[in-house]
Amino acid sequence: MTSSVPGLISWTIILVSIATFVARIILLFRRPTTFSLTASQDNTSHTERLVTYALGYGILAAVFREGDTQNFLADHVGVTVGFTRQLGTTMIVMAFVPFALLVAAWATPRDSARWTMEKPAWVAGYLSVPLMLVFGTHARSLGQYIDRTEGWQTVAYFSVFSAWCAAVGGPLVYVSVRDLVGGNLRGKHIATYLVILFAGAWTTEEAISILTSSVFAATGSGTSFVEFRFAANENNFVYILGLGAIIAIIRPIYLLLEMADLDPAARAIRKLRPLRDDLVAVCKNDIPGLDEKYHAAAGSGRKEALQRMTVEIRDCLLVLGRFATPIREHADPAMASALQVAGALDHKRSGGAPGDYIRLHAADRDRDLIEEVRALNKVASRWEQAKQSVISTHA
Repeated sequence: MTSSVPGLISWTIILVSIATFVARIILLFRRPTTFSLTASQDNTSHTERLVTYALGYGILAAVFREGDTQNFLADHVGVTVGFTRQLGTTMIVMAFVPFALLVAAWATPRDSARWTMEKPAWVAGYLSVPLMLVFGTHARSLGQYIDRTEGWQTVAYFSVFSAWCAAVGGPLVYVSVRDLVGGNLRGKHIATYLVILFAGAWTTEEAISILTSSVFAATGSGTSFVEFRFAANENNFVYILGLGAIIAIIRPIYLLLEMADLDPAARAIRKLRPLRDDLVAVCKNDIPGLDEKYHAAAGSGRKEALQRMTVEIRDCLLVLGRFATPIREHADPAMASALQVAGALDHKRSGGAPGDYIRLHAADRDRDLIEEVRALNKVASRWEQAKQSVISTHA
């Protein structure tokens, strides 16, 4: 293919994609020095590598599809335009390989099965490139686009391409439908799965329609459908690459935020620390080793430290439940909860006698760490005001 997208647009997308690729190489292809690696971080690193490989092959495909590149290689290297066109399509196939591995890892719960299929998948991808170029020889000898060339070679060429396309699209549809039907998903997760379902359905449709178009082209029939597919193939890839680059840059941006202590976990830790420190200072004698656990968790990463911090806050709230009074009516429920906690803390600190256990409103268990942090952040944001109010009342 030769891209029909205006050069200014296509080369801008390609250059942005290259910048994203370089950023991922610099930021992701290195061992962290601040935090130790955990098993989950190892898996994430491998996943990020596959995404980077896919982006790299996608960039090569887009570059080879540009008319400027094709003419330059023909004039200065001696590579025919037809060969470069087909080489661009084979790079799309190579971009499918890491995507297929990512989808397989997502669909397969067993780690051993993931690693068993990785090497064969890459070997199959590398073999697909020369195989497609061999099948494309007939079209190149005629000086034609293979998309419009009659002969069995056209069907064979696009059978390889469609097989890789389906290897990505089919499992995406299966996994997204499986997890959507399973239920118990939060709203944003449902939206994510619907997007994945759309991507999988679109990729599957592409596999079917491209193979169908190749059959029509090979037999000299269905000219209108062949031309429709031809125009779509010319236009859409560089925009798909641009969308992929936008998604791929998210992780490097997040890492830069981590380095600047501006990531969500770091901000949550800063916000919760005054609340956590006040609670631990009063309750640490009731919970052996409480004050050391957060600092130990901090060596594993910010998310681990944040999770440990929320656990410590919850532990302290359980202790303070015997020093609490029922929550008071207040226009701001979060302020009412903060006042309840501050009152229980002041009662325990001043040597008050424990009473019957009252479950503090702030100790209600939420569904996951994200919602738990969100709930505690509401209390933490009102913590200083609640402390001052309780101190004034006590005085």
